[in-house]
Amino acid sequence: MSSPHHRRHLVLEGAFNMRDMGGVPTTDGYQVRTGRLFRADALHGLTKADLEVLRAYSITSVVDLRLQQEIAFLGQAKLVELGARHIHLPVTTEAPVVPAGTPLPPNLGELYALILTTWPDRFVRVVETLANRENLPAVFHCAAGKDRTGITAALIYSALGVDRAEIIADYVLTDANMEGIYAAEEANPPPRNDDWPVQPAGYDRAEELTIRTFLQILDDQHGSAVEWLRRNGLPDRAIDELRQELLA
Repeated sequence: MSSPHHRRHLVLEGAFNMRDMGGVPTTDGYQVRTGRLFRADALHGLTKADLEVLRAYSITSVVDLRLQQEIAFLGQAKLVELGARHIHLPVTTEAPVVPAGTPLPPNLGELYALILTTWPDRFVRVVETLANRENLPAVFHCAAGKDRTGITAALIYSALGVDRAEIIADYVLTDANMEGIYAAEEANPPPRNDDWPVQPAGYDRAEELTIRTFLQILDDQHGSAVEWLRRNGLPDRAIDELRQELLA
């Protein structure tokens, strides 16, 4: 993994997987602007020192991809204490993504594609929200910043024209941050869902094969991630706005 990717990581005490999505080149000669869009794990544990670090970024909006019960258990991002708006846009529902008794796909990337197929309008709404300049600078996050956030980041980077290798490299960065996330979860375990199927090996990692498989499925079934967005209702206007706001 290249040093430019690692430099995007924000070292914080109360969150472990927050990074600037900027500083990444596109295939058409542009670069994603820094300080405009961030991805993260849950931000309820931010300390006073963390808030001082983040104050410099003037984050306007926190787009929360979690379910309401997750927010009720852990709380909102403490960035609201700095005046950021909390925008709740859950990308899934409580409904299971696979029928009861059905095993999960062996490859996590296949599950990502299934999640996207099950709740397409929710992901499109998130991308459109983040294309709105009034909501920027923004951070979007879920619990670990790996799955729901990883899917969203891959869609946004694709709409911006970021090279596939760069999208994959960004996803894999999360793997090095999972130890802190799981330690925090172990200290304050969320309510257990006994109906959730047994997770295959690799589901707790952020592996290259996962995101590569996910993007390949979108290519095979829709032509590209961008075409998936268009077919599911994202207007070209939003893609243009996203590029205007996030590319330099």
